[in-house]
Amino acid sequence: MIAVPQKDVGHTDAVMEFPVDILAMLSHEELERCAEDYMSDLLHSNPDEAESFALSNTRQCFPYDLLSVWSVWLYYEVMTALCLSLCDNPSLILCQVPISVSNVGTVPMYGADLTHKLLALFAPEDPFTAVALYLAGQWWAVEDVLKTADCSRTGLLKVKTLGERVVLYVLNRIMYRAKEMNKNEVPFLCHHHSDYAKILWKDGEAVGFYSVKPKGSLCSSFLTQRYMLPVMDSIFVRKAHRGQGHGLQILEDFVDSFKEDTLGLKFPLSHTMYK
Repeated sequence: MIAVPQKDVGHTDAVMEFPVDILAMLSHEELERCAEDYMSDLLHSNPDEAESFALSNTRQCFPYDLLSVWSVWLYYEVMTALCLSLCDNPSLILCQVPISVSNVGTVPMYGADLTHKLLALFAPEDPFTAVALYLAGQWWAVEDVLKTADCSRTGLLKVKTLGERVVLYVLNRIMYRAKEMNKNEVPFLCHHHSDYAKILWKDGEAVGFYSVKPKGSLCSSFLTQRYMLPVMDSIFVRKAHRGQGHGLQILEDFVDSFKEDTLGLKFPLSHTMYK
């Protein structure tokens, strides 16, 4: 069992943390050992007593920007009432996804690099798109993986920790490629564990990202050639947050983050990058 580090909150009331907050001090190896222990238990579990994971739309009832200004005690009062309403109102639950060896498996976190993997749960009707990830000892809906309890996590922040790499994976591989990519678009490649990338945080949630191939990094298509200047090779803002100036915000941040006189954009530009 992997010990998950907890923040020292002293005598204050605890606030619910999300994977990006919890995984800040964990390594890939610790995360994978925890997943291996879970799979071992699942393989030896009684199939007649299978568990399930509830996918709910309750996040639509309580926007995070409202939660951020509520006091902690009021938050828990509301969540208690919500739990009671879930028992009386099954319509708040979208579906119950069974958890079994037939729909739990590993996915490569960095695309073609199979060194590090994540344990994922798939819905029976879509065996190719994960609906939850097993992180820090429990299942998390992919929408919750994009959230944070850290109010200082706002704006464009460089990806550094394992938790942030997981968020980047969910934004690119699940939210963009599986849910929001337009027809005839070529998907972005999965990011490498050392790729330069920034995530756009807004109201306690990751809503976009961009990544850059720095000057001197190897070209994926030509392994003997290197980039002669920094090149932005991917940019994505979730559909619900478009038309609010975030694309310009990302471009300005890209220019401010690199001191070279000449910067580049990946060509040909995808439809999403135009937006």
